[in-house]
Amino acid sequence: MMVWTNGVLASNSATSWAGGIYLYNDGTVTLANVVVYGNNSTVGGGVYASPYEDVPPTITYTNAYGNVPENYDGMVDPTGVDGNISEDPQFLDISNPDPLYWDLHVPANSPLVDAGDPAIADPDGGTSDIGAYGGPNAEFWDLDLDGFYEWWLPGAFDAATSPGMDCDDRDAAVYPGNGC
Repeated sequence: MMVWTNGVLASNSATSWAGGIYLYNDGTVTLANVVVYGNNSTVGGGVYASPYEDVPPTITYTNAYGNVPENYDGMVDPTGVDGNISEDPQFLDISNPDPLYWDLHVPANSPLVDAGDPAIADPDGGTSDIGAYGGPNAEFWDLDLDGFYEWWLPGAFDAATSPGMDCDDRDAAVYPGNGC
């Protein structure tokens, strides 16, 4: 069993099946509030369910967008059902060739804001955003392990709305009081 809530799977590739998620006799798979973005392969760029997958995955409030050759293969495309969408997430910065340096925050006007499962709340109590910065654990990212949590609110960092939060969670030398 695999359950994945509030995450991003982006910019992966494979030479055969599924640049994103390859389901092969995996049992129960549940995705909720996940972004599957810009993955590519020969077959099933985003999510590929092999003919040997016994149980179809449960996919809710998930955004699959820009996967090549398609977002879903080997299964019924869930877009338009159970809160699933296919929209450009409008990530703040995906210009670096290395995805490790992408800023996967979304602007306040992104179609992912408040588009997640209404039973899952963001830290502010509102409906979860789809993606890594939504849901109840969005406020606990500390990628650079400097002890300051990264801001999670939609939009670019704003010290007024995110006091005490880290504006650059990829650099331990930048934190509130020193660069933020």
